[in-house]
Amino acid sequence: MSPALHDLLGRARVFDLEQSRFAGAPSHPAHAPGFNYFLHRHHARGAPEARTSASGLVVMPEHSGTHIDALAHQAENMILHGGVHIDSGVQTSVGFRVHGIDTLAPLVCRGVLLDVARGQLLPPDHAITRQELEQAASLEGLEIRAGDVV
Repeated sequence: MSPALHDLLGRARVFDLEQSRFAGAPSHPAHAPGFNYFLHRHHARGAPEARTSASGLVVMPEHSGTHIDALAHQAENMILHGGVHIDSGVQTSVGFRVHGIDTLAPLVCRGVLLDVARGQLLPPDHAITRQELEQAASLEGLEIRAGDVV
């Protein structure tokens, strides 16, 4: 790591945007059953050993909590990012052979948080446009630069 990068990271602020995972957490209806946690091994009095342990089982769809979608997540007219046509060689019963999340490099960059809705709620079917992002950045006095995560 270069000294300049080390200095920059030392001055960085981190904002946790994680949506917590818990039973009953908000989830899109298409992503049922939501988040489920089952405690399947309990601490029990009278166990043969002094040290006991407890373990849980987590069952959740990929869309629980906050995450980054892989490029294989969305398609238009059965075509993925980069013009990849979806067929059995691309999409399998155990995942995708291209554009999986494993192909995404770690993100270490400047993040820009924009209030597109300006404190209001947007309709559920509203798709945010480039023009709206640019307008929000302008209103907030921010410049979106190459390499930024918005």
